[in-house]
Amino acid sequence: MDKLTGDEREFYIDQQATRIGSLSKEIDTEFAIEEQQEEEQRAEATANAKMELQYMMVDGCRR
Repeated sequence: MDKLTGDEREFYIDQQATRIGSLSKEIDTEFAIEEQQEEEQRAEATANAKMELQYMMVDGCRR
């Protein structure tokens, strides 16, 4: 990189910054997808627990 002219050096630095930015966006997107999936799993587990509790309450009232 020492032999690069000023313009070439700037171009190289810009290319590296663009690549780093792209990788950062990919990582952020993957993290957001994982977080969304975990949130959906928690919501489903909560809904299942509520439904089970309702069944238990209805069954308890019948006895």
